[in-house]
This record gives sequence, structure tokens and C-alpha cells, in this order.
Amino acid sequence: MRESEMPTKPKTKPRAGKKILEAINEGLEEISASFGWESASASSVSEAVEKSKNEPAAVERIAGADVMDAEEFDADQDFDDLYEETGSRDGWIDKEEVEIAVDAFISTLLFAGIIRKSKSGKLPSFEDIFERFFDEEDEIVELARSFEHNIQGYFDWISPEDMEAARDCFLEIRDLLLKRLGGANDAN
Repeated sequence: MRESEMPTKPKTKPRAGKKILEAINEGLEEISASFGWESASASSVSEAVEKSKNEPAAVERIAGADVMDAEEFDADQDFDDLYEETGSRDGWIDKEEVEIAVDAFISTLLFAGIIRKSKSGKLPSFEDIFERFFDEEDEIVELARSFEHNIQGYFDWISPEDMEAARDCFLEIRDLLLKRLGGANDAN
């Protein structure tokens, strides 16, 4: 039997047991606390996004629709400069705020001994953490990927729509995790 014909043993992932689920849940509390996502009602967030949809695009408002339209917006001009000029971000979130919350999540797991830095000293991303403890096809991993995609931002700012989508992914991750944690508690 040639090597290419030999059956391959599937890679085993660490099982996301109770300790890991609890640590991830505790880390997610850092993100939740940063944005008050559990206390915000879904309807109030939806109303805010609907209101912003009925107005001109935020880039046009920030850049000054009367001076230039969105196609003429200079990609080299910094959003921070526009904020200083207009005094408004129209609901856009500073990407750094989200990065700090995600870093707090990662630090919680690091201090709990759930994750480690790589040999190069790099920490895993939000998505990497979920990929490590759950199957790649698992819904929770897909949601983690979507969360990261939504918080990528534009000119270091995250739109209200992307932030709402990130919030929805986050809350679904949290719900799935709590269900699994309940199942882990039932098993013990």
C-alpha cells in the first residue's frame, strides 16, 4: 500500500470541556462589558441602525456631501481628520475600542492557562481560539469568523451596521457556549 493510499487518522482537537467553556465564557464577559451588549435591547439597536439607513451614507456625511461625494472621497484622508473637522462619526465605532475588548478576552484565556503564545510570541486571534477548541464546521467557529470579519472596519472605524452584525454573532456565540456549558454541567 502506497503512502498516498494509506488512511489518514483525523486530527483530534482538544475537547472543549467545562474548564475551557467556563474560561471562554469569562473572556466573552470582557467583550460584553465593554459594549454593554447583554443589557442593550435588540430593538433599540435595530432602531438605531434603521435610522442610520434612512440617512445619507456616513462616509458622505463625514466627508461633507456638499463638498465631495463618496466616489471622490480620498482614501488617503484619515477618518480621524474628518472627525476633527466635522465633530461627528455618525455612529461609527473606533476599531481600537473593539481591539482592546478582544485583547481583554484573549488575556483572560491566557491568564487562565487555556491558551499560550506561539513560539514567536504571537497570541491567537478570536477566530483561532474557537478553531482550536471546536470542529471547523461547528456553528460557533463560523460565528467567530463572521465576528472577526465584521470588526475589520474601514479606515480604523467600524460602521454601525457591521457593529450590529458583530454584536449578533457575539450573542449567538454566547448563547451556544452557555448551552454547551449547561450540557457540560449536566454531564458532571
